[in-house]
Amino acid sequence: PMAVSLTYFDGRGLGEVPRLLLSEAGVKFEDRRLKDISALKPELPFGQVPLYQEGDFKLVQSSAIARYIARNHNLYG
Repeated sequence: PMAVSLTYFDGRGLGEVPRLLLSEAGVKFEDRRLKDISALKPELPFGQVPLYQEGDFKLVQSSAIARYIARNHNLYG
């Protein structure tokens, strides 16, 4: 299995729905919680978080991440 991680600020906000979807799907993931984004920002697609990573695949923007997780884990409504 590929290593999965979700990077977002240390709080709920836009990162919470992807966290909940990953938990509901039973996916083990690294929950990376940021205090400051400035050091990481140059490496981020569009300079944004939340950042979903699955191996070399990176995805940003919370609704895109939520759709991707739901589609790949049979959670679409």
